[in-house]
This record gives sequence, structure tokens and C-alpha cells, in this order.
Amino acid sequence: MQQPLLKDSLDFGVRSIQYQYIAMNGGDGASSYARNSSYQVLIIYITLPLPFFLS
Repeated sequence: MQQPLLKDSLDFGVRSIQYQYIAMNGGDGASSYARNSSYQVLIIYITLPLPFFLS
């Protein structure tokens, strides 16, 4: 029962990271990626533990 919940929250985390990535980049590619890559890593490190705290 806990496994689907974990998978759903991880999927949601990945999707929200992708949406934020698209929103921050605004479509202009590599320069935005270089500027935002450290922020991306920060989001990932914040998002991944969340399912373990919530469960």
C-alpha cells in the first residue's frame, strides 16, 4: 500500500521539477540551463525526501 503512494509522489515531484524547468527556461535553451542548473539540483534534493516525510 505504501509503494504506490511513494511512486505517485515521486512521479509528481519529477513532473513539478519538469514544469518548473520549462517555466524558468522560457524556451531559450542552454544559457538558461546553465544559469538554473544549481537551482534544479536544489529542487531535486528538496523534492525527493518529501515522500518519506509524508508517509
